Amino acid sequence: MGNLFNLIIKIVDFFYQKKIITFFKNNSNSRYDVLIDVGAHKGETVFNFLKNFKIKNIYSFEASKNTYQALELIQIE
Repeated sequence: MGNLFNLIIKIVDFFYQKKIITFFKNNSNSRYDVLIDVGAHKGETVFNFLKNFKIKNIYSFEASKNTYQALELIQIE
């Protein structure tokens, strides 16, 4: 049951992030000075924004110590 729940959450999250990206593409430009990601988890939102926009500075916050430590290991180039 837990795996099914996780799959449903991932599907909903995918479409929600797609909706957010579409909103920003339709209502703004493709360059941003700052992106603030509160509840960064594993960086999914940051990666989606980087694929679609040019962003100068990214600030991510994550409350879970273990997830934050894993997020610190990811290097974005």
